[in-house]
Amino acid sequence: MQPEATSRILPSPTVEPDWGGNLRLRRILCPVDLSEVSARALGLAARIASHYDARLYVQHTFPALSSGRTVSRGASLPIEALPAELQAKELEVRQMVERSGAARCHWSLIVNDGDPAHRILETIAAKGEDLMVIGTRGTRGLKRLVQGSLTETVIHQAPCPSLVVNRRGAAASPRGGFDPLGLKTILVPLDLSAHSVRLIIYALRWAWDSASRVVLLHVVQTAPPALDKLSDLLPEYGADLEQRLREAAGKMRALVPAPDRLPCRMEFEVRDGDPTRQILQVAREKRADLIVLGARVLTNPAAV
Repeated sequence: MQPEATSRILPSPTVEPDWGGNLRLRRILCPVDLSEVSARALGLAARIASHYDARLYVQHTFPALSSGRTVSRGASLPIEALPAELQAKELEVRQMVERSGAARCHWSLIVNDGDPAHRILETIAAKGEDLMVIGTRGTRGLKRLVQGSLTETVIHQAPCPSLVVNRRGAAASPRGGFDPLGLKTILVPLDLSAHSVRLIIYALRWAWDSASRVVLLHVVQTAPPALDKLSDLLPEYGADLEQRLREAAGKMRALVPAPDRLPCRMEFEVRDGDPTRQILQVAREKRADLIVLGARVLTNPAAV
C-alpha cells in the first residue's frame, strides 16, 4: 500500500505535550466518481475504517440535474428517492462499494447533485468527519490550469485531515478479509516552521507501532541549474550550503526531544536540491507507505 497523502492537523494552535497516544477515527468520508483511482481510494478507506472500527461514508455527487430538481444536500437517500435518470448511476456506486470490500464495513451512501467540492465540504461539516480519503487523477498542464484540481480545492478547505491516493497508490481491497493496515514507513517532509512539531505528532499516531518508522525530511533548496551562476544574488538560496545543511539538521533533531523513547523508530534526513524531486526520491529509497505533507493555507495556517 503506497498512498500519497496529505493531512490537516487539528485546528488547536497549541502544541500537544503528550507524544503518545493512538489515532482515533470514528467517521471517514470517501468521495467517489467511479474512476479507477476512486476505487483505489475507496478500497483504502474501507481498510482504514475496518482497522479503526469507524463508520465509512461513501459520497457521490452528480452534475446539477437538468430537470432543475436538487437532491437533498448531504442526505443518505434510498434509490427510489432519486430521479429515474440517476438511478442507474446510483446502482454503479453501490456495485463499486461491493467490489471494493467497503460493504463489509459500517457504511452509509450519500448521493447529491451540484458542485462536487461544495457538496463534499458540506458533508464534512454536517457529519464531523475525522478523515477524508480521496483519489486524484494527477491532472497536469493546460487542463489543470483551466479547470483546477477538485482534490486540491477540497483538501485546502476541508477542516479535517485528508489522505490523497494517486493512480499508483493503494490497490483495491481484496474480496476476502482485509489486509492488516501496516504502515511500515511514514515520510514527513518538514519546512521547520512553528507547526512542524504538531505535524510530527500527527504522523506518529499513524505509526504508533514498534514495527513502524517515521522518517523526517528537510530539503535545503538550492538554485536550479539555469540560475546556478546567479545563486549568490538570490538570498533565498544562501551562500554556504554545508552550513545550511548542518543548521537544518540541528533544528530538525531539536523538534523531537527524546526520539529514543518513542515506540517506533525515528530517522532524520537532510538533503539539498529541488524539494519536490527530493521528497519523491527519498520516498522511493525508503519505500514509504505514506507521505504526510505540509501546506500553507490562509484560512488554516496549521493545515498540512
